[in-house]
Formats: sequence, C-alpha cells, structure tokens
Amino acid sequence: MSIRTILCALQTYPYPGPWVPPKRDDKTALTIIVVVVAILIIVPVILSAVLYFIVSGLIGDGQPHEPVVILDVPEPSAGNQWSVAVAGVSSLELLYDFEAILLENGTWLDRIAPLEEGTPPPLSFTDLDGGYSLSVGDFFTITCKPGSSYDLIIIWRASNSEVGAEHWYTY
Repeated sequence: MSIRTILCALQTYPYPGPWVPPKRDDKTALTIIVVVVAILIIVPVILSAVLYFIVSGLIGDGQPHEPVVILDVPEPSAGNQWSVAVAGVSSLELLYDFEAILLENGTWLDRIAPLEEGTPPPLSFTDLDGGYSLSVGDFFTITCKPGSSYDLIIIWRASNSEVGAEHWYTY
C-alpha cells in the first residue's frame, strides 16, 4: 500500500477524537434524591401526626377524668375487723377527691367524705405511703357484724360517680 492510498484513506475518515465512555443508564442520582426527599418530608409528617395524637389525648375538655379504683378481696384481720386494700388505681389522685361509703345489708352505715385518715369505726382509712393520694397498698378497715353483707363504694367527688366497689359477706 502506498502512502498516497493511506493519505487518501485518512482524508476520507475524520479523526474520531478522544475516547468517551458511553453514558450509563443508571438511576443512582434519582434514587438518592427520592430517598432524601422521603426522609426530609415524609418522616417529619409521620412524626408530627404521632405527636399530635399523643398530645391530643392530653388535651381534654377541662373536666377531671374519673379514675378507676380496684379493691382487693376483703380479708378478716382481727376479731370483727375486716381489711380491704386498694389493689390498683388508674391515676394518682388526691385523697380529697374521693369519698367512701359503707353499706351493711344494703343500708347506709358510714361515710368518709372527703377520704382521710383517722376516722372512727365502723369505717376507717389508712394512707399507707402517707402521700395524701389514693394509691396501691392503702386500705380500709371495717368493723363488721357476723352474718351480714357489706358494700364498700368509692366515689369520685368531682362527678359524684362510683369508681370502685367491693361486696362481701361476713361469717
């Protein structure tokens, strides 16, 4: 092959220039953008919604909500004395917000209103932890007659409604 043939061939085909790699069809940048947007927008929206529901449960109508009081099974303690312990309280509330009513054979026998320590028999109350609030472990002492039925009713004074009760028979 002659030089002339080579020169003619070079003149016919243009010089291609530097080699450039082909463009990739990769969506890495798009994926990163979508993830960042999701983290910066969606996550705060979800957290805001969760916080809203948590806080909206705390915001009430201004009225105190009635607690639930669970009384333990009455047990004879000494002689004709029976003891009824507080087994559970749904919220810590002051003693002043409660009262206790004792019924004997369905008839009113005694009342502590507001709930306080140091009341005389037949119904007395002991604030075991001394915290001035109704809590687990506090207990009532009731002087009972044999062969009678008794009801101890705990009243929430703000609404004058029953929030706890226990019924038992003496032997």
